[in-house]
Amino acid sequence: MKKKVLKNVGLLFFVGCLSFQLSAQTALAAGDAAFVGFSNTNVTKSLSLLLLKNIDSSTEIAFTNRSVSSTAGTGWSNNFGVDDIWTLTTSAAYTAGTIITLNCSTSPPTATTVKTTGNGVEQVSAGTLVHTDAGTGTDDDFDFTNGDTFFAYQGVIATASWIAGISSHPNNGSGNTATAIPTTLTTANAFLKLFAGGTGATNGIAAAVYSKTLVGSATELRTSINNSIQGADLVAPNWTRSTTNPSPYKFWAYNVSVNYPTAIGAGDIGSTNLFVADFQSANTIGVYPNPVKNQLTINASSTIDATIIYDILGKPVLSSVNSNSIDVSALNSGTYIVKVILDNGSSSTKKIIKE
Repeated sequence: MKKKVLKNVGLLFFVGCLSFQLSAQTALAAGDAAFVGFSNTNVTKSLSLLLLKNIDSSTEIAFTNRSVSSTAGTGWSNNFGVDDIWTLTTSAAYTAGTIITLNCSTSPPTATTVKTTGNGVEQVSAGTLVHTDAGTGTDDDFDFTNGDTFFAYQGVIATASWIAGISSHPNNGSGNTATAIPTTLTTANAFLKLFAGGTGATNGIAAAVYSKTLVGSATELRTSINNSIQGADLVAPNWTRSTTNPSPYKFWAYNVSVNYPTAIGAGDIGSTNLFVADFQSANTIGVYPNPVKNQLTINASSTIDATIIYDILGKPVLSSVNSNSIDVSALNSGTYIVKVILDNGSSSTKKIIKE
């Protein structure tokens, strides 16, 4: 009887550990992230993804340039040697607003994000990349082909959860780069065509970054990033494009300046205005009155760590800690952004009008 009890306890412990491991990953759906940077030049090959949802450590995201067979998104249409699948397992929990970049000029590629460390502001590893499928090839790189379409997804192809997509070709590729676009991506406005028309239509765009300011919800930011104007030529008006080789872009936010181990400077994603989104959170945050003249009150379902108020150019002008109110009477009349940081690590932003 004792051995049987111990055996059952051991089994329960194993199942409990297994359940914990399985639950550690954050499930992502269409639109929970968006591509904000792309480069496919002879020197620079990069792919940047902006998280629009908080994720846990050990979250897996697969990246591929493989062609999808149909809008159902349940199968691949080919297995060319230049088509790859690289799966990222994140090494830490990341909040919405984090930019993760795949640096594919090296073999094997690496995944990085920008972080402030004891050394300064530097590019650090975002996790491990595993070559999930190298197609019919035997190399250990991420091959980019002119006119490629890239996808981010979770799971296996038969039941994939598609997250985001980006194409550098007007018709989502041609020949061995042609692909169908899963309906779940188009329905969620989670897919972008970068093609700008004119010269280079066959080979697509060489490099591009999202360069538009947006203050609002994650839905609004996703809509701005993936906005394509339909017409004789497709144009992504909120992106800056280049045909320069190598790519002139740095794939992190405009207001973050990398200074270690060497001073590289500010990134090119976003613009000189405030780059912030009101990301959805399980925590309800409200500010009132709005418009406000003197005292601004903050309601939150969790303890407030800090409140920071920015002007419309993104400059911090006022702050408070551990308080559910802040005196704004000294501010000039106008529009401001209030960022509320909670003790659980989440944050939210609200737009206010100062009378």
